[in-house]
Amino acid sequence: HVDREHAERVEADALALLEQVAVDWKLEDEGAARALSWAALLHEIGIDIAHGHFHKHGAYVIENADLPGFPDRERELVATVARYHRRSLPGRDRRDLEALSAAELGLVRKLVALLRVADALDRSHQQPVRSLRAALRRGTVELRLAARGPLELELWDAAREARFFQRVFSRRLVLVPPRRFLPSPRSAATMGR
Repeated sequence: HVDREHAERVEADALALLEQVAVDWKLEDEGAARALSWAALLHEIGIDIAHGHFHKHGAYVIENADLPGFPDRERELVATVARYHRRSLPGRDRRDLEALSAAELGLVRKLVALLRVADALDRSHQQPVRSLRAALRRGTVELRLAARGPLELELWDAAREARFFQRVFSRRLVLVPPRRFLPSPRSAATMGR
């Protein structure tokens, strides 16, 4: 019962952001993209168990699922990134992260920061962001958004997630919304009546 359109939009935005910054942030490892992709697709899987703490339930499901083609360590990475897509931030003080090396924790924090921003950009589950373009500037990442409709909720939530993003990447996230919106297919159909 996961919102598939939302999951696919979050995956597309997370991977687009990763692709545009991977070299500069030392994330060009193919395993990072695969882990981010699956974490994005599965980040809400725990909702079927319970809405409260669904991020934790989802991590449990991923950790304990038989996922062909995923070695245990990679499955754990996907589960950890999905687990921290909301609420608590992944830090050394978290008991479930104590076994990670400094490099592994760094990777988890980077992937979580990207997933949290991508998830925020579809907070309404209406897929208002059509595409995004990241530009690295001195001390900032400028994220230009093309949209189908209003982005107030998404911009508000992405601004909240920008604080963690800045802590992880040492760059401020600047969101640049479009000057005007393209009508969504739903509203375009309504307008034609």
